[in-house]
Amino acid sequence: MTTINGKVCVVNGTPVDKVFSNGRQVYGRNIASGTSSDWQKASFPNDWGITYLCDPTYEIVEGETYTIQVEVRNMTSPIMLEIWYNNAGSNRIGLGSQTKPTTSNDGIVSVTFTAHLPDDYTYLEPNLAFTSPITSPGSYEFRQCKIEKGSVATPWT
Repeated sequence: MTTINGKVCVVNGTPVDKVFSNGRQVYGRNIASGTSSDWQKASFPNDWGITYLCDPTYEIVEGETYTIQVEVRNMTSPIMLEIWYNNAGSNRIGLGSQTKPTTSNDGIVSVTFTAHLPDDYTYLEPNLAFTSPITSPGSYEFRQCKIEKGSVATPWT
């Protein structure tokens, strides 16, 4: 029997990362923590408008493929979803991937990437940011950040 217990899908008593139906992936476990289904507003007086999307408490593996997605709305300026590699000192040491600028006022933004971890890598930092620094106040809303193994974005869990 298959159940979703609030954190993971369990099949016959064993947690699984993916579930397929008729050859199509319909579930992927969210390996990010600290995400929410509630809309959160990010407001900035100026600059890049960077918002970190989840807690850095998940592990990724060199050479594995991952998909990160987040729902956005009410943007005052185009934004992009960025994936940064950070070291233990919380310094960015490499850009993993980023989306093209999103100008639509609402929808799901996602990016798929293969992990190529720098030598001093400690954690992954997915964030939203304006595509260029803003000079007047700006904002956007976001929710349902999800990081999952594989190249298919499935509904938020």
